[in-house]
Amino acid sequence: GCADAQFRLGMRYVHGEHVQQSWKDAADWHHKAAAQGHTEAHIFLGFYSAEGLGVPQSYEKAFACYCKAAAQGHAEGQYRLAVCFHQGQGVERSFEKSIELFGMAAEQGFAHANFRLGMMYASGCGATQSHERSVEYVLQAANQNHEEAQVRLGVCFSTGQ
Repeated sequence: GCADAQFRLGMRYVHGEHVQQSWKDAADWHHKAAAQGHTEAHIFLGFYSAEGLGVPQSYEKAFACYCKAAAQGHAEGQYRLAVCFHQGQGVERSFEKSIELFGMAAEQGFAHANFRLGMMYASGCGATQSHERSVEYVLQAANQNHEEAQVRLGVCFSTGQ
């Protein structure tokens, strides 16, 4: 079958568009698309596995799905893989690896990755603490309409930090 069509059908099951909403059916169709190398399908399968939606909950399977998407250079796949490393979900915790992957996603303009990098530099978690680098990344995220980043910047400016 056509991977794009399978992916789109899976999305109809996610949203209940012209079909009964079903996480299991969404996962089934996204699994078919992922088997043909559809990158976004890997990301959705990872999400289903992490949350236990339509499939048994498994951080290890989520990690494997995100690895496949990240290996294809997909920014959201890199971001979600970074979160796995940051939280130690499905893999041994590694702040250094999470910073590397957040950086790869941020380079592609993924706002959530810019924000997470900013927070890691603010706290010194996985990197040398740097107020300047923190503001740089949070500002990039804010400019990409990331709401948390906009709030964070507002707090920084109002408190002079």
